[in-house]
Amino acid sequence: MNSGGTETSVPLLLRRSFLFGLATAGLRSQTATGKGQTFPSEARRYADGATEFMVTRLTNPENTSLLTAPANRSMSGRNVLVYSSDRSGRMEVYRLDIKSGQTRQLTDAEALDPRSVALAQGERFLYFFDGSVLKQSTVSSLRERDVYRVAEGVERGRGFCVVPDGSAGYLVEQSGGRSKLVRVNLATGQARSIVETAETLEDPAPCGGTQLILFKQGGNWHLGGNGAPVRLAVAAGEAVSPLWSTATGSVVYLNISPERAQLNSIREFTLQTKGDKLVSKTSQFVSFSPNPDASVFVGASGSKASPNVLLLVRSVRRELTICEHRARDPRMVNPMFAPNSQRVLFGSDLHGKPAIYTMNVERFVEETEL
Repeated sequence: MNSGGTETSVPLLLRRSFLFGLATAGLRSQTATGKGQTFPSEARRYADGATEFMVTRLTNPENTSLLTAPANRSMSGRNVLVYSSDRSGRMEVYRLDIKSGQTRQLTDAEALDPRSVALAQGERFLYFFDGSVLKQSTVSSLRERDVYRVAEGVERGRGFCVVPDGSAGYLVEQSGGRSKLVRVNLATGQARSIVETAETLEDPAPCGGTQLILFKQGGNWHLGGNGAPVRLAVAAGEAVSPLWSTATGSVVYLNISPERAQLNSIREFTLQTKGDKLVSKTSQFVSFSPNPDASVFVGASGSKASPNVLLLVRSVRRELTICEHRARDPRMVNPMFAPNSQRVLFGSDLHGKPAIYTMNVERFVEETEL
């Protein structure tokens, strides 16, 4: 048998080692943030209460995690997502490998605008506003450069988008009671005014090629970029989240009827014919998104009785509930498809702070080409 001194020294050493480990672990948890840091998976799977389909919560609801604006690209390939989170104590951009769950911090921003985050040219470049400065980050090396700076005394308005080929970005600037829609060449940083008006401009969104742009002016949607802007002759009511569909050569949007008894509907405005038509009525969608070929839509219902995420098949105008979102504000859900249509992503504060969720839908939606 060991002596009494030896018997007490081993537990003492273990206790000291344990306490030292706790202290250093706490130090690491406080300092292990910053551009380039990687973090293990936070994913949690659960069976949805309404459908029993499996849903995966990708981010920890103890932090706020947000998807970018619907008009901006946030996914590369099938399983890579960029999003914003305040896990470091302030909003930064992260890259998430959905299959492995591993996350990498991409920015060290002082005042990130989460809705300005946009991928371009595949996953090569990331664009975002840090305060008044539009920045470009090379995703592989995390090397950054300033692309454009909003002038002192000028306020940046709501909305920023990058065109599909990554050649230009559009933003709104406001000063002296006037609003200006500005096009920035992302390679050179040169900027030029597209529209200037005393009315409020908001929410630019790509439309067709690189020159046409959708934007809101005085509460109505307009198309600009080539000559004088043209007001879109959409249906009466509020037009929400207009998105360009390359497959159909049209703008699809959510129509909120001015009559409370009427259901919200998805409608389509075709640029070539200037015609507007009904695609389908919905179970009170308040946000939505088409898949790449616009054959299926994913929507978030604003119904308090049925706070669900649903698929709507265009050809038969039928809906399928895939899960509950139970967000306190259903407009934050902003559901979207992965580029191959096999996955849906959405936001919700169901389990605490806003988090990002996903579920596979390959049983219901045909795969589309990346």
